[in-house]
Amino acid sequence: RLGYVEESINKQIVYLAAISRFLPNPLNVYIQSASSGGKSALLSTIEKIIPAEDVWKALTISPQALHYVEEERFLDKVFIMGEDIHDEAIEALIRQMQSEGEISRLVTLKDEKTGEMSARLIRKKVKMSFMVTSTALSLNAENASRCLRLYADESAGQTQKVQDRLGLEHSWEGQVAEEAEASVIIKRHIAAQKLLEKVKVFN
Repeated sequence: RLGYVEESINKQIVYLAAISRFLPNPLNVYIQSASSGGKSALLSTIEKIIPAEDVWKALTISPQALHYVEEERFLDKVFIMGEDIHDEAIEALIRQMQSEGEISRLVTLKDEKTGEMSARLIRKKVKMSFMVTSTALSLNAENASRCLRLYADESAGQTQKVQDRLGLEHSWEGQVAEEAEASVIIKRHIAAQKLLEKVKVFN
């Protein structure tokens, strides 16, 4: 109803990963497929049913920019990363954020009174679910160990279902009836997530 056909397992895993942003150690996903294989469409669909204030979406990014983000924007969020963010410097920072739950940087500061230079370690907590897409056939082993790897269905049967769905979306039924139903579904999911409360579980 929201426009993404089949692939129910991938949809459920990505949705659960998005909800895990509230947990101490969120799940991360890495979706692989060829160009136009549907990986970005999957994340765009999931994005619709997450409160907008809980989503980061970056198509391009500077490695230094992450160090200047307010800490609260690193907590309980979903970080959707585009194809173009495959840079070793950025991926190294992402790995630190995933495994250590923080981002840190040693900087040099000048004392305003004495003029002396001193080193200071800036640390910020990070608790996000990272979602990355890639057309790369191989995945950096360090990245692979920190995420769930999903593969988009690129079969001829799936392609036909997608084409049929696109045809429906351009019909009266798709543009009027289904859009109205989709709006209700989106509001329901967003409301449900806003009602979630954190509780401690003891095994």
